[in-house]
Amino acid sequence: FLAIYHCGGSTKAGPVRSGRFDDPKIALPFTRLLAASGSNAIVEGEMNKRKMVYLDEDSTDALFRDPPGFISIHSLFVNTKKLLKTAIGEKLPPPSYDAFKFGPVGSNAKTARSVTLNFTESNTIEYRWIGGSWQRFEAGAPFMTAAGEQISVPNVLVQQVKVDNSDSIVDSTGSPSPDLALEDAKGKLLLFRDGKVIKGRWSMGPAGRVPVYRDRNGEPLTFAEGPTWVELVPSKAGEVKGAVTFD
Repeated sequence: FLAIYHCGGSTKAGPVRSGRFDDPKIALPFTRLLAASGSNAIVEGEMNKRKMVYLDEDSTDALFRDPPGFISIHSLFVNTKKLLKTAIGEKLPPPSYDAFKFGPVGSNAKTARSVTLNFTESNTIEYRWIGGSWQRFEAGAPFMTAAGEQISVPNVLVQQVKVDNSDSIVDSTGSPSPDLALEDAKGKLLLFRDGKVIKGRWSMGPAGRVPVYRDRNGEPLTFAEGPTWVELVPSKAGEVKGAVTFD
């Protein structure tokens, strides 16, 4: 997960995990500021190459432990309001307002009540339209916050992307990291909002360019106001195969 805060913030978001090689590809269209718990030398080199302002708990007080002094992979959190002060101090430009356009759902939208995503065969994510929002489930169980509330959002954007296995980054078990084709790329998309689905296409130019989302008629997609969960699901074109179905 990579959380991007645009119009709001949180005094406690997390747990914050380590940086990933693909993080700059996802973040750069919106910001050069990225906070993580740390990363390996290859990832840090990529952050520096992309000129990211890359922060860990040793470089900013915006990251903190809860409970204090407790060291585990799930104990690090971030205060995004303090991160914003860092962005101002670094004189980073404000985020772009061009990627997401808000408005009523288009007339070409079709009814949809659920969508199932598979990043791999063993990883099943589902959203169900319940009570006016898309509620998230993982392996059939509600996906909950630490506060005991189920994750639910007004928009779920399924962006199908080519995903290969990295030839240079592997974890401790020897499994390769995913390598997402986002820059100078394009593909199919599905936008779920208001209990409906809109089919379309996405495209992105060179590094740092804002992604473009359009429906099948070539018109800009319009989103419902509020949070958007963007799911980068592997297409059939890469080494990693994903799937998306809805009804």
